[in-house]
Amino acid sequence: MANFDIYPLPDDAQVDKWDREWMLYLSTEARLPHLIRSESLKVIADISQLGRRQVFDSALTTVPSGNLNGSLRIWVEGDRLVGKRVAEIGCGAGFLGKQLGLISANYLGIDVSMLAVAIARGNSPRTCQYFHLGERDEILAQQGGYDTVVGREFFIHQNFDNAQWVVRLAAHLLKPGGVLAADFYLPNQAIPQGVLHPARSPLDPQYASCAFIFSNKDVIETAEANGLKVLSIEDSLADQRKFVTMRK
Repeated sequence: MANFDIYPLPDDAQVDKWDREWMLYLSTEARLPHLIRSESLKVIADISQLGRRQVFDSALTTVPSGNLNGSLRIWVEGDRLVGKRVAEIGCGAGFLGKQLGLISANYLGIDVSMLAVAIARGNSPRTCQYFHLGERDEILAQQGGYDTVVGREFFIHQNFDNAQWVVRLAAHLLKPGGVLAADFYLPNQAIPQGVLHPARSPLDPQYASCAFIFSNKDVIETAEANGLKVLSIEDSLADQRKFVTMRK
């Protein structure tokens, strides 16, 4: 596969959309998780022996004013994070990166928002590096360098077409035997829902943070088409997530 086929470069409209979305987050949500520097964080949990549910529910770090906005919310075993090379696609402003950078051998974050990447670079430890999707040469140079790729609150926002290149990029980054941990949206009809679309719908031009609903068949097709094997699919209505583990 030629390098230029790994993923499409984002156009200016996509970058602008997600920069504006991040400006909205920063103006309407608590800023602490996004803006606090890694030097202020203290690791409070040894997650190396924890299972996927326990890691998902664990708070890894604390700050003087309390836990850093709750749990890690990534569905992966602790021993795939501690001391390992970890990449995150859809890293945002570094909420997860600044924490995993304290326990991993190396962390790589990738995002489409230039604003979010700039914030992440300014607030994370030296074990972290961040690239905007437009920095394709730098990203492609990371081929086969990572034990684990994660997405945190990320796959829920991807339609079927987007998920193809995201999983293909994850496969490019992973070592043989490496694992991708992905979180697809699973609506709980007992809870009020936001803007939702079937997986094979086009991207929503108005709501960047809408969610797309994947069937198990959609998930398996996405993995196999891009060189990965689905190891498990675990539905949690309480979390409104379809947790998927894929292996290279």
